[in-house]
Amino acid sequence: MFTIKVKDFRRLVVLLMIVGLSETILANSTEDQLPNSEPSNSHQATTTDLLNNAEDSNPVQATLKVGLYPFVPRIKQFEIVVQKVWEERGVPGVELAFVNHEVWDGGYAIDPPDDLDVFVFDALFLQYFQTQGYLAAIEDEEIEALSDIFPYALEGSRIKGKLFGIPQLGCTNLLFYRKNDRDLAKARTLDEISRILGKCPYTGVTPPPETGLMVDLSGSTTNASLYLETVMDIKGEYTPVPQLPTVDQLNPQAIFHLQKVLGMANKRQASSDYFENPYQRASWFGKGFGRAVIGFTESMSAMGVNQYQIDFKLMPLANNPKEDVALFYVDMVGINALVAKRGLQKAAIQLANLLASQDVMVQSLVPSHPTEYPQYLMPVRRSVFSKLWHYPLYRKMYRLVKNKNPKMFKIGDQSRQWLNHTKRAIQDKIFDIQVCN
Repeated sequence: MFTIKVKDFRRLVVLLMIVGLSETILANSTEDQLPNSEPSNSHQATTTDLLNNAEDSNPVQATLKVGLYPFVPRIKQFEIVVQKVWEERGVPGVELAFVNHEVWDGGYAIDPPDDLDVFVFDALFLQYFQTQGYLAAIEDEEIEALSDIFPYALEGSRIKGKLFGIPQLGCTNLLFYRKNDRDLAKARTLDEISRILGKCPYTGVTPPPETGLMVDLSGSTTNASLYLETVMDIKGEYTPVPQLPTVDQLNPQAIFHLQKVLGMANKRQASSDYFENPYQRASWFGKGFGRAVIGFTESMSAMGVNQYQIDFKLMPLANNPKEDVALFYVDMVGINALVAKRGLQKAAIQLANLLASQDVMVQSLVPSHPTEYPQYLMPVRRSVFSKLWHYPLYRKMYRLVKNKNPKMFKIGDQSRQWLNHTKRAIQDKIFDIQVCN
């Protein structure tokens, strides 16, 4: 007489199910399939059920391919944290495979590959990805701590009431200046800032100390987005799906305003692209060069010890201080619509929640080494700000989000086509001035 423990009995049952399943698949492959026919998927649901329900063993191995948002100060830190937390709390038997930026660029030039299961993308392309069938819908009840997400990011992620991603990060164009610069602190419009910084105040790539503006206008997608943002600032009106003009319909006033931004720096400085160090301008600013710099919150991670001597505010692109639109970009975690066919929908939803969770975000944003600074990426969860409250710049960042009534920046379902046809022309028009060479 012998006894079987509950755990051993469960393992035995799972093993017998797998053996029976294998025999069935073998029989189907030798007797029922026609030549050159597609393999039967009838076993997939059973395999997935085993994967999702087996408590004490990992009878099936599967892989989720993951594309993180690549344009962050320390992408490797995100990868390490996600891998660690997934091993602790993920689906047993499901491994993660991270792709590099050549496979996934956040959606700017690449559409989601068929085999990329979970990916973080810029919500500029939300409607485009959804109408093209790349994104799986996510039910509200499937998202963990839904009410923790700021309304601007959560509601902005809906299409006809349905969510097609989980917000992970936010960002907006900020003007960084030094705390003792009272003139810039008081300036509220583009013209006021231009008068303070001056026109063509320096030549060359690196400005003298305490002189002029540094701004990155080297990217055509960035400039096209700035154009749409400027149009909204001029009108003082948020447009959830902005009008996308043809090249010959571009708003000349918006182009003029962006030329004014360029004029506070110079062409050579603004057109320089630092692939090896995209935060080079912020690093120079932290060392005392320039009087101001335009960038996202994560720029502060490169400013060194002097980061605590700087201040920041939304960068106005027009002259309507009372009606300036607080336009915020959002990076979202999307699930590939083809995941369900691979039988990994539940695992993908769990991974998407993990990528946007408080735990992963906090561990990914704090310094990973004593010599590092926080990544200073902008959270979209209140609880993440709470966990980072001991960092003064995160406290200031939270007050900015809370007080500015942010609106989520989206372009619409024609975003890819419009950018491909128009972004180069916008960039050329911005730089088509005879000054500030």
